[in-house]
Amino acid sequence: MFLVRLIVNSDSKFNFKAIGIISLVILVLIFTLQNIETVTVKFLWFDFSMSRAVLVITLFVLGFIIGKFSNFKTKKKLNHK
Repeated sequence: MFLVRLIVNSDSKFNFKAIGIISLVILVLIFTLQNIETVTVKFLWFDFSMSRAVLVITLFVLGFIIGKFSNFKTKKKLNHK
């Protein structure tokens, strides 16, 4: 019942943001369940093992943060001129 209220507003309009978030969570869960194997990562002189899903999601989030930060600096320069 909660999901129905979340997806359909009081005005009987669909909440596409909620549908998108729920879909993304389902896709991440499927991805995680299919990639539970442990992989060894070698970087410089470090060796560590982790789940492949954790590695991919960590790199995705790191790339997203770097992209947001670089976009923020670009917008700041454009607004300053």
